[in-house]
Amino acid sequence: MSDKPEQQPAAHVDKAAETPVTVAKSEPTSAKPAAKSSGTGLSLLALLIALAGAGAGGWAAWQEFQRQQVQAVAAEPEPDPALIAAQQTLQNQQQALASLQSELQQAVTQMPSQAGLSEQQAALAAVQQAQQQFDQRLSSLLDRSRQDWRLAEGEHLVRLASLRLQSLRDSQGATALLLAADNILREQDDPAAYGAREQLAKSIEALRMLPAIDRTGLFLQLSALREQLFALKPLPSDYDADAEPPLLAANDSDPEWKQWLSKLSAYVRIDVAAEESIRPLLAGESLEQVQLALSLTLQQAQWSVFNGDPAVYKDALKQAGRIIERYFPLEHAEVRNVRQRLKELAAQPVDVTLPSVADTLTAYQLYLAQRERKDLLLKPAPAAQPVEPAVQGGE
Repeated sequence: MSDKPEQQPAAHVDKAAETPVTVAKSEPTSAKPAAKSSGTGLSLLALLIALAGAGAGGWAAWQEFQRQQVQAVAAEPEPDPALIAAQQTLQNQQQALASLQSELQQAVTQMPSQAGLSEQQAALAAVQQAQQQFDQRLSSLLDRSRQDWRLAEGEHLVRLASLRLQSLRDSQGATALLLAADNILREQDDPAAYGAREQLAKSIEALRMLPAIDRTGLFLQLSALREQLFALKPLPSDYDADAEPPLLAANDSDPEWKQWLSKLSAYVRIDVAAEESIRPLLAGESLEQVQLALSLTLQQAQWSVFNGDPAVYKDALKQAGRIIERYFPLEHAEVRNVRQRLKELAAQPVDVTLPSVADTLTAYQLYLAQRERKDLLLKPAPAAQPVEPAVQGGE
């Protein structure tokens, strides 16, 4: 590459040498200026040659440097993907650490001073104290509310006992209700409830001295007996027309009157050994009417059981017995058993003189009124709460 640039200056030298010769021929009178111009051109030519050589050498050096860089890049091994990922993770962690550090610094700068912390601690202590007082007050109110609800329940039980005695005349149910009300007063453990408990004890003992009357049992027994009455069979009234009596059997050869007597025997029965009291025979609608009458009398007896009316109760059972004696055969065992059962039920008591629990209810209500007045007198005044300003200042 260094040889070619050296040949080119030779051509320039020849051209420059030819130019002064031509000038010398055209202007023979001025020889000195031409010589001076020839020296300047040579120096410029030498400078250009030097610059061209330097440029050629730099270009060659730059090409060599590029070739070495390409060889070095080609010779380097490929980077490890795991190492690149680890470096990226490390960089991310460094960035997160720097962000956290900046946030911590910002939080430290925003922290309150020592005086602010003291105010917040004082406000927190005041709030905790107020919360404790509120919890205590709420607990006492809830406890008091439970007691009030229990006492109200006891009053309701006494009212139910009074209504049960008046409407259903159920002494056993009323006794159980009064015992439950007495247990509520016993749980209160209040000496002021002595008068109410005394009246409760009197009413309970008065009810316990009464004879036990199972009104529900009597009602159910009458219902079962009413179902049995529908199964009773009346006196026989239907006869099979096809089955002729042996004595009245007639043939075609018999006289006409005997044939008529045979047909009439299917509708008329002549009993020579009949009882003195002749009862009518029941069939069809007549039997249904008798059964309906018996059912109504027993239902009347059931109504009198719950109303405590012994007169109506006994009259209804006697009327049922008379209906059975009139329309049903007494020689049947089922009829005799039903009559005996009616007599046994008629002997059962359905009414007693029940005591009144009005005094007990009055004593209970008086105790509740005294307790309410006591609560109003002992109720404390609402306390001031200077907690909220302290909390606002701390915030």
